[in-house]
Amino acid sequence: MNTTSSIIETDVSRIEINDRGFLQITLMDTGKSFDVAEANRQIAAAYELTGGRNYKVLVDTTQSSLSPSSEVKKAIADVEHKIKEAILVNSLGNRILGNIYLKIINRRYPSKIFTDREAAIQWLLEVE
Repeated sequence: MNTTSSIIETDVSRIEINDRGFLQITLMDTGKSFDVAEANRQIAAAYELTGGRNYKVLVDTTQSSLSPSSEVKKAIADVEHKIKEAILVNSLGNRILGNIYLKIINRRYPSKIFTDREAAIQWLLEVE
């Protein structure tokens, strides 16, 4: 894990606190796998950047073709301090697949799939 001030890079992601106050995870194709160990690195990075406080997160998958296993997805869905999650995808097909995934994986917090970045951010910042 490389740490630079408020940015942490793992094998397949760049994690930072966005200037609007939410956590942003950008997934990237790096040739490395997105396994449970990688999920745990991302979870640890999120905890470090947020100081263990509750947070909203934007997951940007538009630069990645990674397809994490259901075990990885479950580990990420079970994160304790996550209170809202917007997932940004690059196509309608990925949005449909993402919505199926959201129905299969039980989450304690609201999650939604978007193809429009600004719509995702606006939804994240809405007061509940």
